[in-house]
Amino acid sequence: MVDTQHEELPGRNSEDQDAISQEIKRVSAPLARGSGWMRFIGVLLIISTVAMWVFGVIALWLSVGPSSWQWQGIFALALGWIPIWLGVILFRAASAASAAHSSGSPRRLFDALNGLRRLFTILGVAYAIGLVLLVVSMGFLVVR
Repeated sequence: MVDTQHEELPGRNSEDQDAISQEIKRVSAPLARGSGWMRFIGVLLIISTVAMWVFGVIALWLSVGPSSWQWQGIFALALGWIPIWLGVILFRAASAASAAHSSGSPRRLFDALNGLRRLFTILGVAYAIGLVLLVVSMGFLVVR
């Protein structure tokens, strides 16, 4: 594991590294201030997913024959891992943002920003797929 408290930038003297560290602390401050909310949303995502899985199992258990309950249960169990993944990404990004702010580490700031990039990429793909499925399902309703 990299020691982020004493991370050195190659080819930089001590004064340059101190200036860069201070700038990283300044730039990472908004993320560090929001890290509590990032963790909170991560916890909510994980808790809601566990609840979704529980209700999915109950829906499968209660359904007799093909029904909408059965499909909801299958959907909940099949796609429930995505919010947990997003919650973990948010937690890691929040931790990295706090570490970047306290240590001035460029690596930790990169980790925080990369985590947010990953989160928004996953959300964008998921919403795009959801919109396509919505349009397709509406098309089936119109054809009926």
